[in-house]
Amino acid sequence: MKRSDENIEEQIRRTLAAHDDLPKLQVSPLFRVHLMQRIDAERNRIGGSAAIRVAEGFNAKLAFAALLIVVNIGSAFLFFSSSDPLTLADAADAVEQLTDDYSGPELAYYVETVDAAGSQHSDEQNRQENNRP
Repeated sequence: MKRSDENIEEQIRRTLAAHDDLPKLQVSPLFRVHLMQRIDAERNRIGGSAAIRVAEGFNAKLAFAALLIVVNIGSAFLFFSSSDPLTLADAADAVEQLTDDYSGPELAYYVETVDAAGSQHSDEQNRQENNRP
């Protein structure tokens, strides 16, 4: 075990010595200037949705809000200018259809049942009677 630890320490020493022997990098004094020029060139070459932000005086949120208002006014105009107004009979048919769709024994909260005596009880009353001692 001690031998493998010495081997690892020797490899670490050789690696650090190799790092110390590397020549120092010489950076051009204009490196930062050239780098900043490249960054500015990339910023100036924007396209797509970023081009909208560049335009002076254009506010995308305001334009979107205006578009929503126009769509809402248009839909309200189409709704209220219908030449075929809803009659009372149509409304009654719609209510009856909804009643048929949402009322049934599987959706009823209380279901009426008839016991042997002929009296009607709800499921809740039946449960209460069954729980009594």
